[in-house]
Amino acid sequence: MRAKASSMPGSMSKITLDLGSWPRLAWREPTYFYTTKRKKMFQVVEALRLGTPEKLPVLPLVGIHSTKISGISVYGALHNGEEMARSQLAAFRRYRYDGVFPFMDLSVEAEAMGCELKKTEGEIPTVVKPVGEIEKLQVPEPTKTGRLPVFLEAIEIMSREVGKETTVCAYITGPFTLATHLRGMANLLLDCRRNREGVHKVLEITKEVGITYARALIHAGSRVIMILEPSAALVSALHFREFVLPYLSKITSFIAQEGALSILHVCGNSSHLLNEMAETGTNGMSIDSPVDLRQAREKLGHRVCLMGNLSPVRVLLEGSPKDVESSSRECIMKGGRSGFILSSGCEVPKETKPENIETMIRVAREFSPSKAP
Repeated sequence: MRAKASSMPGSMSKITLDLGSWPRLAWREPTYFYTTKRKKMFQVVEALRLGTPEKLPVLPLVGIHSTKISGISVYGALHNGEEMARSQLAAFRRYRYDGVFPFMDLSVEAEAMGCELKKTEGEIPTVVKPVGEIEKLQVPEPTKTGRLPVFLEAIEIMSREVGKETTVCAYITGPFTLATHLRGMANLLLDCRRNREGVHKVLEITKEVGITYARALIHAGSRVIMILEPSAALVSALHFREFVLPYLSKITSFIAQEGALSILHVCGNSSHLLNEMAETGTNGMSIDSPVDLRQAREKLGHRVCLMGNLSPVRVLLEGSPKDVESSSRECIMKGGRSGFILSSGCEVPKETKPENIETMIRVAREFSPSKAP
């Protein structure tokens, strides 16, 4: 499959798509990883299944940082699946962490549904204007709409290139966060108090968007779907249970039915939501740096795999290799010997020094969970 998006004055991006090689069946290999050889190759999957990998899996959330390695422009990668895949694979081959993602772009579904974006050279687009008429919203077709085909092509290429040696992962925007893009953050949070029925109607649509896009990503070759739900950190546990939990649970259940695994990522301080996040049925929880990883492990036990949580800015961007080594070891000790993936708390900043990422990888490689006390 090949997809390319090009901007045309006065219109949305135009997509050309060749579906000749589009996979027709979801990836399903329930016993694939249970051989010793496969466990060594797919440490992330083993951890998400709450196993004890031979080596600690390490998977920093590298997105546009890869353009510093590949020399490909951020704009080019965001509009061409082949360039995005080439950039991400260049970083993967440089660092040799335990998986590959596409770029982390929280605007891609919102753009496909009609939201206006701000696009700045060298940065990920951001939503600046919600849609006008919520009642006319429709679920976009991932193979045809906006830049969604670009991400599908990137996943397909990465799966073809490295899918037999590492875990191919993908992102979707969570239903609550997508709803804040479509309605506007302030409006949606106000609606949670004054127009609850209206919020649920929007969330039914955004839940279907997540399921539809996740299905396409899995069919393209993704084995792990990370659900990005940063706006959830702004609500109480009570509101999370009403407006976030039911819809996330349906998405994680669908991902499992498709034979893939899920990770839930909530940016910022989600300490007040840890139990609720685990109740979504996700296989893993990506924990941002403001959360104490030890407290998260103590609260959740081994109900779910934990992933995190080096500070992307204070440690990875601004710190020295010595700082990264110290923080990495601290995260490992707090995360536990099984069901843990060493990662950044959120996306690795573009200008992060390669030696800091290399230090993070080295520390993980030196640690053996299976031999830990």
